Amino acid sequence: MSDAVRYRRPLDPNGYRLARVEGARLWVELRVPSDADGDRFIPPASFVGRLVPAADAGLRYSAVSDAVEATGRSPLPPDAWLLIDGESPAGTRWVLGVVAVLTAFAVFNAFGLFRLAQRVRS
Repeated sequence: MSDAVRYRRPLDPNGYRLARVEGARLWVELRVPSDADGDRFIPPASFVGRLVPAADAGLRYSAVSDAVEATGRSPLPPDAWLLIDGESPAGTRWVLGVVAVLTAFAVFNAFGLFRLAQRVRS
């Protein structure tokens, strides 16, 4: 972990470390709590999380490639994989609620536009 890349995200009090698995196209991202961030951080011996292609990781992980390039190392290859330690599908269930609210909003607006497009009866 001594050669791991450290970075932070805006509005997130925790730090993150990105380490390359030796001999693989795999990078592991670890969340490091703000009170444990330092030179004496001991990473876990095993990792469990979500495995995604680094190119398709999403907006939240856009700082990953920038953090690697900022250290002077070669950028993440386009075929690299990212293991996000500690993240599971159950941790993203809140997205279903957001989708339901946005769908209800779209249906409500479509109904309102339909009503506006009808002729006025006298």
